[in-house]
Amino acid sequence: MSAAPQYTIPPSPPKSMKNVWIAFILTVVVVLAMVFALIAFYHAGTVQITITSDHILNTVDVSVTCDGKPCFSGQLGPLQSSTDEWTVTWFGASCKTVTVVATSTGGGLGSQTDSASGSLCGGEKAAVFLTV
Repeated sequence: MSAAPQYTIPPSPPKSMKNVWIAFILTVVVVLAMVFALIAFYHAGTVQITITSDHILNTVDVSVTCDGKPCFSGQLGPLQSSTDEWTVTWFGASCKTVTVVATSTGGGLGSQTDSASGSLCGGEKAAVFLTV
């Protein structure tokens, strides 16, 4: 009996550059789609906060918290006002409930607190007026 003929697998042809470009373009498209999806859920808004002292004789120390975190602090003279801006950013829902609390100490009247809450939607600018 004679031995079976030997068969060798022919070498595979080189990968087409066309396939490489298609894979690259698909990868870029998928990455861009993911970035745009994240951007669609990112929102920002601005709250303009005006604090007014109702003390008529003394200077008071004022501290302001925005959503439970310190925003700013300082001193206000008798019947003086101060305005600051707070930029809010969030992911998810198009609107967010924000809370601003101002507390004054000193001034002879003891501690005073005023607060405000409201809904802020992406791209909006809201105004808050607090008296301490």
